[in-house]
Amino acid sequence: MSTTDIPVELERERNELLDSWRKVLSKEGWRRKIEGKIAKYFKCMSSVDDRSKASKIRGIHDALEYRAMKNGLCRGAIFRTEKFVTTIHRSGTKPHQTVHIEHTIPIAELDRQLRAKFFGQPEAATDFLLKFSVCTAFHMEEKSTGITQRYSSKSDAFDDGHPDFARPFQRYRPLFAKPSVIWNVFDKVKVDPNTFDFDQHEEILRRLIAHCR
Repeated sequence: MSTTDIPVELERERNELLDSWRKVLSKEGWRRKIEGKIAKYFKCMSSVDDRSKASKIRGIHDALEYRAMKNGLCRGAIFRTEKFVTTIHRSGTKPHQTVHIEHTIPIAELDRQLRAKFFGQPEAATDFLLKFSVCTAFHMEEKSTGITQRYSSKSDAFDDGHPDFARPFQRYRPLFAKPSVIWNVFDKVKVDPNTFDFDQHEEILRRLIAHCR
């Protein structure tokens, strides 16, 4: 990681992030509400409709203000590409959409992990989702140029025999090869995809929550 060359923009993004998380945390019982959403997800787990299950997980991400649509504009996203950071006029709605929230760990992968490990355990599942729901704010132009490595519904970060194990941002090799930059706007530092892992994400999130309470 290195310090920023665009201090004004990053300070703006950090303030937006803090305002967003203060809003989330100001709601009484915010964590219980997430656990309630997870309980609803478990109820529909036997459904063959993957869209129904995915919508429940997306709803949890929406509650954390990760969404781009409905004027969310990715305000809760800790991680943002430099092109996103330097974009002033943002729209999360078609036909003039300019920004997009990338589920760095795809929804389908989170669904597989939840079904395998946490069935019927809303509290443990909440801890899991907070730690592993890495999301990144992108500009739409970046989305259209093939940012993901090999596939869009799976992550090698859960395969303990893969070189990318536990390193979610390795999925964006095509993006970093350009080169491009993803910022951790809370700390105002660049993400190093070769070293950043889930434990670091959990640690950043814990500090962010403590700061905003």
